[in-house]
Amino acid sequence: MNLRRANLRRANLRLANLPRANLRRGNLRRGNLRRDNLRRANLRRANLRRAHLRRANLRRANLRRANLRQANLRRANLCRGNLRRGNLRRANLCRGNLRRANLRRANLRRGNLRRANLRRGNLRRANLRRANLRQANLRRANLRRGNLRRANLRRANLRRANLRRGNLRRANLRRANLRQANLRRANLRRGNLRRANLRRANLRRANLRRGNLRRANLRRANLRRGNLRRVNLRRANLRWANLRRGNLRRANLPRANLRRGNLRRGNLRRANLCRGNLRRANLRLANLRRANLRRGNLRRGNLCRGNLCRANLRRANLRRGNLRRGNLCRANLRRANLCRANLCRGNLRRANLRLANLRLANLRRGNLRLANLRWANLRWSNLLWLTCIR
Repeated sequence: MNLRRANLRRANLRLANLPRANLRRGNLRRGNLRRDNLRRANLRRANLRRAHLRRANLRRANLRRANLRQANLRRANLCRGNLRRGNLRRANLCRGNLRRANLRRANLRRGNLRRANLRRGNLRRANLRRANLRQANLRRANLRRGNLRRANLRRANLRRANLRRGNLRRANLRRANLRQANLRRANLRRGNLRRANLRRANLRRANLRRGNLRRANLRRANLRRGNLRRVNLRRANLRWANLRRGNLRRANLPRANLRRGNLRRGNLRRANLCRGNLRRANLRLANLRRANLRRGNLRRGNLCRGNLCRANLRRANLRRGNLRRGNLCRANLRRANLCRANLCRGNLRRANLRLANLRLANLRRGNLRLANLRWANLRWSNLLWLTCIR
């Protein structure tokens, strides 16, 4: 059926059977197309503003550059449909089927996509600013360079989704599934990722500044060179995570699990790691100046050549830790457990080691000048060539 450029404004076409119909550039503004069969129909550049398309069948339909602003597409079938550069601003796509649909550069600003199925959909460079994607299925979807600023993605499924260089500033990703998702160079500044699943996710060079990742699962996640300044990672799971050369300045990590994590050359200046689990973590050449590691578990941790100047390590567990050539100048190690720790050539000048356990510790060629060793346990420790002159 050829209805090219036809004027069907406010027309009642409810339950109409129009498969493969040609409605190119047709005017269907405010038209009633509820439950219509428009399978493989050509609606290119058609005007469907405020049209009623609830439960309509638009499977494989061509809606390229179509105007669907404020249209009602609730539970509509747009599977494999072409909506490239389409205007879907404030459109209602709640529970809609958009599986493998082409929404490249489409405008979905403030659109309602709650519980929508966008699995394997192409949303590259799409505008989803302030869109409602709560509980939406975006598994393996392509959202590269997409604009998701302030979007609601609470409990959304983004497993293996491509969000590379995406703008997710202030986005709500609470309890979202981002397992194995690609977030390389993504902007997640001030984003809410509380209790989100980011297991094995790629966050290399991602911007997470001031983000909320409380109790988030980042096990084996790649955060290399990521910006995590002032981020909230309280009780987060970062086991086996790669944070090499990451910026964690003033980050909040109390009771966080960083067991076997890679923090080599990381910037943790003034970071809060109180009661954190850093067992066997790699902190070689890391900057922990003025960091709070009170009661932290650093057993067998690698802090070789690390900067711990003025750091708070009170009651910290550094048993068998590698602190070779480490800078612990003016550090607070009161009641710390340094049993069998390697402090060879370490700088402990003016350090507070009161009541510290240094049994069997290696302090060879170490600098303990003006250090407080009152009531410290130095039994069987190696003090060869030690400097402790006042």
